[in-house]
Amino acid sequence: MASEIPIKRKNLWDSRGNIRFRDWTKAIEKLDIPLSAPNSGSSHQAIRKLGTNLNGTLGIDSFVVNIYPDMTKQVNGDVFKEIRKLGFAEDDIWKALGKL
Repeated sequence: MASEIPIKRKNLWDSRGNIRFRDWTKAIEKLDIPLSAPNSGSSHQAIRKLGTNLNGTLGIDSFVVNIYPDMTKQVNGDVFKEIRKLGFAEDDIWKALGKL
């Protein structure tokens, strides 16, 4: 079983249900993480691995996690953890989300 990356800022972690789709899209941009959207009318967007060329063919191997409006507290936590796995420090993510 993979070990969890511990969360240091428990007060912010407990309020992760207040993170909105717009907060995520702004944070992803600030962190310079590739984010792709489908050509159809869907509102979800896919976070891609660092170094992904969004102008080329996007395969499943570049996919990290989807973000979408009205995500639950649990899903926000999952997205946060996936971004941590990309190598970003916890405080950098909280700052990008505007929480620090």
